[in-house]
Amino acid sequence: MFNKKKKIFIISGFFFLLFLSSAIAQDQSKRPFTYENKELGIRITGPQGWFATSKETNRSGPLVVFSPNPLNSPNECFISLVAGPLALTKFKTPLEVANAQVLSLKTIFKDLKIIKEPAIFTHDGQEGVNFIFEGGKDISVGDYKGRLESNLKNSVYIFIKNNTAYFLYCSGTTANFDDNLKEFQATVSSLVLK
Repeated sequence: MFNKKKKIFIISGFFFLLFLSSAIAQDQSKRPFTYENKELGIRITGPQGWFATSKETNRSGPLVVFSPNPLNSPNECFISLVAGPLALTKFKTPLEVANAQVLSLKTIFKDLKIIKEPAIFTHDGQEGVNFIFEGGKDISVGDYKGRLESNLKNSVYIFIKNNTAYFLYCSGTTANFDDNLKEFQATVSSLVLK
C-alpha cells in the first residue's frame, strides 16, 4: 500500500484538472503556441488554432494546457503537461509511476476502465509509458463524489528526467476523444525533453 505522500504525488497530476483555471496564470492566444522551459529542458507545441495557458515559473504542477477554447469556457478536450518531483517516492522508472498512478486512479474513480494497460515506448530517445483510461464521472473522494457531468477518456504519457516525472494528459469526453486523436498525436510528437 502507498503511503500518503506517494498517493498525493500520484493523484496530483490528475486532480489539477479539476482546479486548472485557478491554478495557473492565464496567457491565452489563438495561434500555434510552443511552450519552452529552458530550466527544465522541455519544449512542446500545441495544435494549430488551439489556445494555450502556461505557467512559466514553477518546476512542478501544471506547466501548459492546450484547449480549443479559453480555459474559462467549456472545453470537451484538452492537452496538459504536468511536472511532479519524484523525491517523495521510490519510483525510478516511468512504468513504476504509471502502475502506481493506475492503482490510485482506481481508488478515486469508481467507474474507471483501463482501456490500454501501461506500456513502455521510446520517444526521441527517451523511455516513456503510455496508458489509456476512461471514466471519472463517479468520483469517490472528498467533496467531488459524482460531480462531473460526463465521462472522460485520457491517454496519459509519462516520462522521467532529472528526478522529475512529466505527465502529458490528452483528455476528452468519451464522445469526442477519437475526433481529436490527430491533435493529440501531433502534440505528443512535438515533446522534447533535453
